[in-house]
Amino acid sequence: MRKANSYFTLLLKSKISVSNFNLKRFLSLDFESLYYYNLRGLSMVREKIVLFIVIFTLIIPMGASCIESNQRVSINEFIITDNIPKGEAVLRSNEGYNWWSYVPESLQKQNLSYILLEESHAQIEDYEDLTIDAALNINKYIPVAEAKQYILVTVVIPRDFDEDYYPQGINYNSFRSSTPDFYYRPDLKVNNILSEFVANLTAAGYTVSDKMLVAGFSAGGMWANRYTLLHPERVKAAAMGQAGGWLAMPITEFNGTALNWPMGVNDLNSLTGTAYTKQEVLKEVPQYVFIGDQDTASTYYSILYPNLEEIKIWGMTDSNRLENQSNYLIDAGYNVNFKLYPGIAHSYTAEMLNDVKAFFDSITTIDSDGDGLTNDEELYLYETNPDNPDTDGDGCSDYDEINLGTDPNNPEDYPETSNPSSETPGFTFLIATVVLISASKFTIFFRNKR
Repeated sequence: MRKANSYFTLLLKSKISVSNFNLKRFLSLDFESLYYYNLRGLSMVREKIVLFIVIFTLIIPMGASCIESNQRVSINEFIITDNIPKGEAVLRSNEGYNWWSYVPESLQKQNLSYILLEESHAQIEDYEDLTIDAALNINKYIPVAEAKQYILVTVVIPRDFDEDYYPQGINYNSFRSSTPDFYYRPDLKVNNILSEFVANLTAAGYTVSDKMLVAGFSAGGMWANRYTLLHPERVKAAAMGQAGGWLAMPITEFNGTALNWPMGVNDLNSLTGTAYTKQEVLKEVPQYVFIGDQDTASTYYSILYPNLEEIKIWGMTDSNRLENQSNYLIDAGYNVNFKLYPGIAHSYTAEMLNDVKAFFDSITTIDSDGDGLTNDEELYLYETNPDNPDTDGDGCSDYDEINLGTDPNNPEDYPETSNPSSETPGFTFLIATVVLISASKFTIFFRNKR
């Protein structure tokens, strides 16, 4: 297992609190475009130069705020506490992985929030450098996190290309018992990290949905696709861009060809000890699949399985495969939306990002009964019926009762002006009186005319 030594040792010697690491200065620099449009294409030498600059950008400006070592929480500790830093990126480590989180400054404890798990990293094997790169992943989502009160999480998932260990893509080796623990079952490690983090947030008084949003592009799209397939019960909605040029499918065969993992779920029983039976749960998860029509140079395939020829059963190009697979899933009853972006190669563009944000917004703001409360607010915050605008039947909507301070689940507790037994009859009598007076005047007028 690779350990993050020199970079974190440097931070610790400087007495900087890694677990409460303030990234605001770092995020104020415009590294986003550098990362998404240039850094992936730079040579490793140029990447090292960028990382060198980043390290000193992080350390030097923060020297004045260093704390004593006996106050510092070690990066290897994860402590359940009600002290949740807000408005800053925080680096922690447990389950053997480093991970970044960001709790929006705008988040109020009385409001519902969602975890947004985003796993798009550059293709860097060195775990120290990868941890720094993962910090950039937080930046692009901070505006939407603040606006929508999403809690951001990026787990630094390692890779070793020489040995074909690619846990970010949850490939075949991620399930082999002979795989070193650092690369084995990353999905379960992330589950444990998130469960502990949600426990931390809950202990601090926050209400967090038990289903998360999952997003990613390229290898991050592979993660979003495969994690959602494996754990649909934990996912509210998933957005996956490019996804290595093909999707893992919740089926065992296609046109007579057996689909083993990661092409399908045919051999999951032998790999995990449990056959895959989550298709119906997965059908309930909205999925957004997207790719540029010029995105042809980043196809993922393996020396083991699947090779380049094996993935062509779904089409000859990445965009063709994703579209064919999306249509297959739609026809089978899955909630999948596919979008092709004309003229776009292997880039996560601003338009794509905006569409992902809009997709998540459309899911998290669903209000089935039209009472002004989202379905999830009714389920998680108020325990009211999302399909009934007046859960307790007292004549006042759930939304109005919550805003007026009465109990939407108790028919005996209602705003006085809204009680049907006291106001409705009086109102009906008033209307009837007006109608009778109007009718009388009309009759008198008509008779006079005659």
